Amino acid sequence: MQSDLSLIREDLAKICDRVFNVEKTVDSLQSDMDMIKSKTLSLASENHLLQNKLEDLENRSRRYNIRIVGFPEGVEGRQLAKQLKDVILKNLGSEHFSSMFQIERAHQIPGGETFSREAATSNLNEAAIIYGQRHDTEKSKRMLTYRLLGD
Repeated sequence: MQSDLSLIREDLAKICDRVFNVEKTVDSLQSDMDMIKSKTLSLASENHLLQNKLEDLENRSRRYNIRIVGFPEGVEGRQLAKQLKDVILKNLGSEHFSSMFQIERAHQIPGGETFSREAATSNLNEAAIIYGQRHDTEKSKRMLTYRLLGD
């Protein structure tokens, strides 16, 4: 009976050690989990701020864009910007633009993506073009010219 009791005590000591180690591990994991939750909340907050900043920057860059509908498709890259500049100067008159008139960038939007009723009814081989300008005063003058010549 004495030997059985000593075996039970040894087993109980081993179980106590194992329970102690498990409790220590659980405490460590709980601490890690709390730290991860805190970091996740911090990153979520930072992500929200960065998304707002990105949206603001995108909206500010769009402010200088002008959309033209009905320009023929098929021209790409720098040639599109050059051809667009030539068409604008020819049709609206170079006297309405400064000698430093430049198109910073231009790209076509596929014909399926329409932004107005006029574009929706236009020829499918034509697409909207967006081109960007840096100077707001230049854009304002150009928009006024477009409106005056369009009426």
